[in-house]
Amino acid sequence: KLLFLLVVVIELSHSSVKSLLMNVSMPKLKILCLHGHRQNGYILQKKTKQLRKKLSHLAELEYISSSLPVVDPELNCVNDANDLPGEIAETTEEVERTWWYWRRHEREAVARTRDLEVAEFVHLEESLTNVASFWNTQGEFDGILAFSQGSTLASILIHCSLSETNNHNVQLIPPPRFAIFVSGFMTPCPSNLLDYPISGNETYDIPSLHIYGVADQLVDPARSLAMASKYQDHKILAHDGGHGIPQRVEHIPVYLEFVEEMAEALNRSEQIA
Repeated sequence: KLLFLLVVVIELSHSSVKSLLMNVSMPKLKILCLHGHRQNGYILQKKTKQLRKKLSHLAELEYISSSLPVVDPELNCVNDANDLPGEIAETTEEVERTWWYWRRHEREAVARTRDLEVAEFVHLEESLTNVASFWNTQGEFDGILAFSQGSTLASILIHCSLSETNNHNVQLIPPPRFAIFVSGFMTPCPSNLLDYPISGNETYDIPSLHIYGVADQLVDPARSLAMASKYQDHKILAHDGGHGIPQRVEHIPVYLEFVEEMAEALNRSEQIA
C-alpha cells in the first residue's frame, strides 16, 4: 500500500501536488471584482464563469454593482463618445451600469480642446464611497480584480488606501494586497479630482497582473501598459483578443500562477505574525 501511494504521488504533476497542498493548508483568498462600463456585478460574474471555476480552490470572487445606470436622464449624461443609450432592463440583473458620468456638453468640450480638466466626473465620489464601504464591511478582502472602467476606479481606491498624501475619506481597510487589471487604463483627473494624482508620478508597491488584448479597439494597449508602469511589481499578459477577459486554456495558468503566489505570500506573512 505504501509503495502504491508513492507511485501515485510521483505520477502527479508538480502543480497538482502544489495546488492540493495549498487547498488543504491555506485559507482561500477573497477577491473583490469591479465591472466595466455597461456591465454590472451579475454580468461580470457570468463573463468570468470559467475563471471562477479554475480559481475556486484558491480564491473566492465577490462582485459588486455600481448604483449608477448607464444613462442618467436628469444629467443628460453618457460615458463614452461611442455609447448608445442603454435598453430598458426587465430585471435589476440586466441593468447596465457605470461608475461615473460625464455631462454631455463637457464631453463635447473635451473632444474639442483635449483638455480633460474642463470635464467633471459626476457621481464618482459616490461610487468610491460605495465600494469602500462594501470592502470595509463585507469581510476581509485580499485583492481586487477590475475590468476596463473598473480599473480606473480600483486605481483611485488603491491610491487613497496607500498614498501618504491622500486627503479623501475613502480608504480600503485593510489595503489591497494585490490587483488584477483586465483591459485597464488610467484616466487623467478632471478639475474636481485633481487631488487624486492617478496621472502623476506616484507608483504603488503592491503586486499586480495587467492583462490586455492586442486587438482591443476600446482601450489602446498603450494605456494598459501605462497603467502597469504605475505598479512597481507588475506582470503582464498580452493576448490576441480584443476588449474582454481572456479565459482560454493558455491564459488560465497565468491567473493561477499569480493568485498562487499571492496566496503563498499571505500564508507566509500570517505565519510570521
